[in-house]
Amino acid sequence: MASYLRVRRRRPTHVFEPRRPPFTGQRRRTHVRNSMRYLFASAGITDRGLHSLRHTAATAMVNGGASFKDVSDVLGHKSINTTLIYAKLDLKSLMRVALPWPGGAR
Repeated sequence: MASYLRVRRRRPTHVFEPRRPPFTGQRRRTHVRNSMRYLFASAGITDRGLHSLRHTAATAMVNGGASFKDVSDVLGHKSINTTLIYAKLDLKSLMRVALPWPGGAR
């Protein structure tokens, strides 16, 4: 993605904006989908889709200490319950919640 942004000749209002008009919402969505498919294929990622980036972002934010409310706001969810579906925690984070005392299990 960094390479893609470096070769852009102008500063688009959207990261994956089509180069030629019309700049409709549907055309932008199609362009994003096609661009991401190309980038995934170029990286050799064949078993994941575009939606996996949301899961990755949510997980990284939570593991980095962000609140579920912050993650919900970034992902644009109306309900924090929706965010809880996306935000998958790593095992160490789960152990801290399940075993909050020093030294782990008794």
